[in-house]
Amino acid sequence: MLNNRDLNYVTWEQRVMEGEPKFSASQDLFDFPFAGYAELLGLKGVRMERPDDVVRGWEEAFAAECPVVVEAIVDPNIPALPPKLKPEQQQKLRQALQEGDPDAQEVKQQLEQMGLLTS
Repeated sequence: MLNNRDLNYVTWEQRVMEGEPKFSASQDLFDFPFAGYAELLGLKGVRMERPDDVVRGWEEAFAAECPVVVEAIVDPNIPALPPKLKPEQQQKLRQALQEGDPDAQEVKQQLEQMGLLTS
């Protein structure tokens, strides 16, 4: 599972479809230890927090002789968007990022690197 501590699809849909900034009070999630909880249930739990953990994590998961919960900590500011946005979607996204979005700076950097936010 991808753990970004955010209701990420809601966050991005709100930005792109409605032009509204992220509302942290309803979208930020606490850091629940999914892999640790799996261990409490008798399953194998593998948590990957850094890119260096990925190879080790998958090796552990594939070597397990029981069901496995793989938890990868990911950045919520990486956009869950289609590869190309319509002009209206870009306009609404810009509006959301200008209207008090708490992650606006990080999001703009990611979008520019991915070529999703153009001038």
